[in-house]
Amino acid sequence: LTQPFPVVCMGPRRQLNSSDQVLADNEADARNATELLIGKGSRRFALLGAQEAFSPGNLDAVRGETRGWERVDGMLAALAAHGLELDEHLIGVTGNEWTIGTGNRVMTQLIESGAPFDGVVALSDQLAIGALFALDKAGLKVPEDVQVIGFDNFYESAYTMPPLSTVDSNLDWIAASAV
Repeated sequence: LTQPFPVVCMGPRRQLNSSDQVLADNEADARNATELLIGKGSRRFALLGAQEAFSPGNLDAVRGETRGWERVDGMLAALAAHGLELDEHLIGVTGNEWTIGTGNRVMTQLIESGAPFDGVVALSDQLAIGALFALDKAGLKVPEDVQVIGFDNFYESAYTMPPLSTVDSNLDWIAASAV
């Protein structure tokens, strides 16, 4: 990115220090989101959005250029601070498909696995909305039985039933700051 003028990148992930960057703090956001659910009583968490299968002790599978690894780190840090762990049976692998349909399909798989959970951290709102549909179909009530939180403050999140709790990455602020 060598240019005769300043270059500033913005968005959700680092650009390998190739330019100045204005980014959301995905790790802190995920830590705070998970802390919110812990504060409201969740103790066994499902994660939706892993691109590859990984165990919580081996995060190398989600690092590098993989979308969402900072959010995974933040979630795991919050769990560790409360003496909680992520059961690898509750890691929903979605690959690169962060869609409502994939969220529904993967959440259905986690429900059918029989591993108990009472909190879901979805790495995007689209995945979380799909999870809401799967939970409803399985007869689980949100937030009474399972709490769900997503990321990115997707416009439609306010119109789900119940409205989705979501982390706003403040993209308007990031854009203004970058300029």
